[in-house]
Amino acid sequence: MAGKRKRKGGNEPVKKDVTPEPNDNAVGWRNFFNANYKALRAAEKGLTEKEATDKLKVQYKGFTDEEKSEWRSYDPNPNPAKKAITLTSNPVILPNYYSDSEGRKSSDHFVSSINELKEYISNELKSQLRSFSLKFMDKGEGVGGIDRELEEDAAAETGKKAECSQAVEESPLKSPVRSKTNVVGLSDENVVDSVSTPSLSVTKSVEDEGAAHKTFDDEDFDILEVASFWNKGKAPVKSKKSQSENVPLIEDDFNDKAYEQFIESGRTVVGPFKTKEAIPRNQYGFYKFIFSNTLDPGYVLAKFRKFEVDRRCMASLRPLREVEGSIIDCFSILMNKYERDSRLPDQPRVWYMPTRISQKTLGSFNVKRIAKDREWSKLFYEDNFEKCVKMFVPVLTLEGAPHWFGAEVNMKSKVVSFMDSLHTAMNEKYRVEATKEMLSTLDLLFEENRSKNVTFVDFRIDRKDRGLPQQDNDRDCGVYVMKYMDAVANEEEVVDEFHPVEARLEIAARIITDEQNEIRRVISVLCSLDLGA
Repeated sequence: MAGKRKRKGGNEPVKKDVTPEPNDNAVGWRNFFNANYKALRAAEKGLTEKEATDKLKVQYKGFTDEEKSEWRSYDPNPNPAKKAITLTSNPVILPNYYSDSEGRKSSDHFVSSINELKEYISNELKSQLRSFSLKFMDKGEGVGGIDRELEEDAAAETGKKAECSQAVEESPLKSPVRSKTNVVGLSDENVVDSVSTPSLSVTKSVEDEGAAHKTFDDEDFDILEVASFWNKGKAPVKSKKSQSENVPLIEDDFNDKAYEQFIESGRTVVGPFKTKEAIPRNQYGFYKFIFSNTLDPGYVLAKFRKFEVDRRCMASLRPLREVEGSIIDCFSILMNKYERDSRLPDQPRVWYMPTRISQKTLGSFNVKRIAKDREWSKLFYEDNFEKCVKMFVPVLTLEGAPHWFGAEVNMKSKVVSFMDSLHTAMNEKYRVEATKEMLSTLDLLFEENRSKNVTFVDFRIDRKDRGLPQQDNDRDCGVYVMKYMDAVANEEEVVDEFHPVEARLEIAARIITDEQNEIRRVISVLCSLDLGA
């Protein structure tokens, strides 16, 4: 892989600079800074004063004139008789819900903070449902309904209140919609299935869902510690099969008895996960929040622009489950961010592609349309092919048993090689057919790109075995694909053996704690307060 990694130097302590940018309104910048600075420093403890200020400046510069105007009129202590201003559907940072500005914990502050959190989640949910429902109603891509309040808001925005009301009234479905997934988790955007809206009541979350078991008797939970824990090196071990997923789950496998087993095992048994390395005690509640089968399965745990992962999808990372494609998509997003951060702007890099680079998995959808709707160019690749040295494409073969494998597309040598955790002569023809389909889809995706001077279907397919770690069951292929991505990103010529069950926990933690996750702060707050969702 070409290019050298950037060296990151230390930052000298600099006095806090709250001077507004020349083109920004001083009042708006001051209100924005005062509302977010302390929370940002508390959430990201490694930031210096200057780094925190610069980060807020960048965020403020990206606001629209309307949002800046709202910050100019922002009142930190609004009159209760007036409706509070909705500053933005995705604020830069959430306040510190665990204690007040002076670090004191009080019931009044707790209640006030919870109400603010509920309002934020409610507004965000309404915004997402409105956008989703209008898209399907306007384009005729499906059927669905929105509730009365959202119907009125949507009608006011489009100026077609009467028409919108009639369309919703005549719709055969009255509940929000969510995409179905097939056996391996590829979303079918043209098929919808009604689901219930997650409850926003904190009381219901605690009583009905069950609050997370208090395990933080030695130190408070910190979501950043979860991310840093998995950055350490791992000793390779031979994977072992665990219990079959076909056995019905009768009780919560993160209950009090499970916590006792976690302690007695030396912190190596975390619910259904058996790890080699001990998990920190204060992270047990974090994994319970993600994987408990008694909490709302539709609760969204990670959001990267148009890509979301809810608890039902995250459950595919439980031991011996088939990993869903949306998990692999999110991991590709993480790898692309790593590539951008670790290389100079003019250096070529690896593009980690999404899972839908195949017309067979796209069904009746056009790949260019999907790429535009899902904003692939902002997450997975760029317009200039000169900046691409390789592509890593997760490929799904549907012939025979469904199976994920990685295809490494070398742009210089014009050769495609397999990174396959079940490399056998019997399955080779299926891999080749799926790879040819993938290359054809790449040509279609990039056919209008003027910098593209290659034809992917002409690439040679290298079928030789690369001696990679192999899975010992028929369910871990998705996990191996993501570990192969990790090895490519770190420029490892040899992929070490790893513990598949432990890797599943690692992948979940890295996705949720990644700074690109737009709702990471909410998850951190809920875990800190021991609240179920």
